[in-house]
Amino acid sequence: MGSTRPPGIDAWLETFVARESQVDVLDGWVERVVVPVLAENQEVADDPSLSRMVAAAVRAHWLAFLASLQAEDAEHHLVRPAAEVAVELARQRHPATLLFRIYRVAQQAVWDYATTVTASLEGFDVDPAAVLVYFWDRASRWLDASVEKSVDLFQAEADRQRQGAVAQRLDAVRDILAGRGTDPKELSARLGGHPMSGFHTALVLHTDDVDNVPDLAAVAAELARPFGVRPLVAHPGGRDLWAWLATRDVPDLAALGDLAPGPAQRGITVAVGEPAEGVGGFRLSHHEAREAQRVAFALTSPAAVTRYADVELLAVMTASPEAARRFVARTLGPLTEPGETAARLRQTLGALLAAGSVDEAATRLSVHKNTIRYRVNQAEELLGRRAYDAPTETELALRYHEAFLAGPA
Repeated sequence: MGSTRPPGIDAWLETFVARESQVDVLDGWVERVVVPVLAENQEVADDPSLSRMVAAAVRAHWLAFLASLQAEDAEHHLVRPAAEVAVELARQRHPATLLFRIYRVAQQAVWDYATTVTASLEGFDVDPAAVLVYFWDRASRWLDASVEKSVDLFQAEADRQRQGAVAQRLDAVRDILAGRGTDPKELSARLGGHPMSGFHTALVLHTDDVDNVPDLAAVAAELARPFGVRPLVAHPGGRDLWAWLATRDVPDLAALGDLAPGPAQRGITVAVGEPAEGVGGFRLSHHEAREAQRVAFALTSPAAVTRYADVELLAVMTASPEAARRFVARTLGPLTEPGETAARLRQTLGALLAAGSVDEAATRLSVHKNTIRYRVNQAEELLGRRAYDAPTETELALRYHEAFLAGPA
């Protein structure tokens, strides 16, 4: 049994729940919880897929809790995204303490927020102290039940992960990625014969739909087929699949772009590291694939297949998003303004810098070269400098703005 429902609370609850369920307010709540979770749990912050899962769980938790507030004594059901987080942590072999830390940070955020709830009671005939006790009692019971059910799911999945060849292969992969073991023959044996000599090209496949997870391995096999190899695959858990293509020589990865429609039709995205040689290359290419995935998740219009070579500069810049945004603002100035005019000038300036000449830029944009000159002159007036005064900085700022700040076309 919980605390007594305060008299007169129903009218306030209806208003409170309606406001908190609005998209912009809900987004603010998710940020309030996720930011400290990532700050205190580097393992989560370093994994783009896991970070997204935690954010989805926070959102689902809050919406379900809000719905339960208006019931006299609602029965608790663990929201599906939170259940997926518990299972994901177990599959990645994280300790149970990480699960507890995530909930501890969330609990602190809820408590901090609860202390502000009484500010919204003005105009309602209800005792603020009673509302605070009621709110915190319901939140505490919700969190306790969520932790208990999450731990049960975590333990059950951890028990399953300790069994079978799949888990052994994943252990071997994690050892290699962690720098444990250098003998190619020994490592190859642990991976079921996957060659560790030659060149390795790492892929990270992802789907947002849990029902498509079984398709990840099939897509990896399809992507490997043009190279005449069978991929090494490892299931780290959740909605990702790691894969490596082992080839004698450096492969031509252009074929992956040709195969992009296949994964896209199945709701699967693919991030690709550059080919690299030996055991070190196995690790390096995987690191690059993870970086390419991180950039792809942030893009306003991500492609089905993202190669690290195509987003390497963006990967470097997004390591410090705030610094990158300041760089773009300083470099482009008024050209960052919203609207079609600024967008057209950015497009023209980018085409000129990429092409190297007015004639080629006109061909690329299918406009008259005089139009290019006119727009470039407009851009230069806004910038307060000539287009070629700082071409590298300007082109990089334009690429970053287009990728992350301009919004969908």
